[in-house]
Amino acid sequence: MSCRGAAVPCRALPCSRPSVCRARPGTARLAFLAACGTARTSERLSDEAIHITSAFLLAGFPTAVGTLWEIDSAHADHVTRDFYGRAVGGPGQGPALALHHSVRALRERIPERPHIWAAYVHAGA
Repeated sequence: MSCRGAAVPCRALPCSRPSVCRARPGTARLAFLAACGTARTSERLSDEAIHITSAFLLAGFPTAVGTLWEIDSAHADHVTRDFYGRAVGGPGQGPALALHHSVRALRERIPERPHIWAAYVHAGA
């Protein structure tokens, strides 16, 4: 899913923290938010811990992945595909470990560009 948070506008679908908090995941177990700054609050709410990524946790998703700042779409696509390959296709890799290995693989390819690989965060179980 890609969305535009109230704190961080970007080019994807509009959604807000309140609308996400009202959503219910049903059988969904993971929200992967490869968008711009989905794990960042606005400067106006800098003392708050609620952002789009944490809103998915409040809505009932046990796990969410977000980014701390806007990321390049080509690298986001690579990390997303690698993540799902590891999380779904890998032997027993949970989302946290899958994200760790996906980001680490990207970091090994381009260690001099932390602004590309260091944005990803895992939240939840």
